Amino acid sequence: MRHLHTERWLRQYLSNGWRPYPEIVAAAKAEGAGSLATLRRAKRELQVVSFRPPHMTWTRAWYWRLPHATENPRKKSDLI
Repeated sequence: MRHLHTERWLRQYLSNGWRPYPEIVAAAKAEGAGSLATLRRAKRELQVVSFRPPHMTWTRAWYWRLPHATENPRKKSDLI
């Protein structure tokens, strides 16, 4: 049942837009949202999309977003 908690947490965390993978892992750990394996299981269940933004060539970080989110509603200054 732990994965259901992690799914809810991940859905809420990504509801404000896409986030870099390292940030997601750190936040999940800090907030007790589950292990890395549970986080990946929740990602799979929610069909979260992993991608590298093409306009952000200066970063090698992977980002996660909810399956139906296309644009990031967060300010671009938050991404720097």
